[in-house]
Amino acid sequence: EFIHEKFSQKDLNSKTILYIINPSLEVNSDTMEFQVMDPTGNSATPQSLELKWSHIEWSRTEYEVCENMGMLPLEITRRGYSMDSAFVSVQVNQVSATLGKDFTMTPSKLVQFDP
Repeated sequence: EFIHEKFSQKDLNSKTILYIINPSLEVNSDTMEFQVMDPTGNSATPQSLELKWSHIEWSRTEYEVCENMGMLPLEITRRGYSMDSAFVSVQVNQVSATLGKDFTMTPSKLVQFDP
């Protein structure tokens, strides 16, 4: 459901308001104008909220390797807004290999992109 008229602080606190990015659009920013008003009708001048984001993706959707391969290079691409740092968490799902026995990982679980 779209917001057609108003929303409250309660809506924001309960996280019932979401900003949805249409994945079929190649955009990396949007602007929303809003006006703050109290129950008695007092209001501030309209405010503008500018949203900017990056798209971060793997070069492949799945990697399958043998344990004797050595190191596995992974390519991650960031496109879109890149004037701020971005962090992406990384997770390995064990299928038939055991962490520590068949493979090791670096202790970091984050990939950091800097401007």
